[in-house]
Amino acid sequence: MTLGTFAATRVKRLRAHWPALLLPLLAAVTYSLFHSNLSWLLVITTMAMAILIPRFTAKLAPFALFAYGAYGIFLAHALTLWGVPGHVQQVSYGVVRVGPADNAAYVLPQAIVILAAGVWLLAVTGAPAAARCVVRSRSYAAQTASRRRCHPLLLLP
Repeated sequence: MTLGTFAATRVKRLRAHWPALLLPLLAAVTYSLFHSNLSWLLVITTMAMAILIPRFTAKLAPFALFAYGAYGIFLAHALTLWGVPGHVQQVSYGVVRVGPADNAAYVLPQAIVILAAGVWLLAVTGAPAAARCVVRSRSYAAQTASRRRCHPLLLLP
């Protein structure tokens, strides 16, 4: 196997497992949050994983999106409670720079969109928990459809 065929094979695998590229992207975002040398190690490791084992990395990507979305919900909560100017430094979350008095209202909608993208990606990639989630959502939909509903106006005296 030559270097050219090795590179072509890796590109084909990455194209087939495109969610694997989200993991290094989220690792780079983590670097922008924490600015430590350990974050650089995380970026390099996830990039190597995306290139060498893209199928496994693609299955990890939804869980990384869940974690990033959960951090966004925590950040929105923290900015709401402790949003005193001067006590919290500005951080980057999503596509905006966020501080207590600057763009704090954009954190929660971004976190919800990121969590929704994680749910969608969980179903698309066939990650380990995807089958269970689909079965439970179908059974829940069947249970709610089979229940008889009483119209709320009929309860009035």
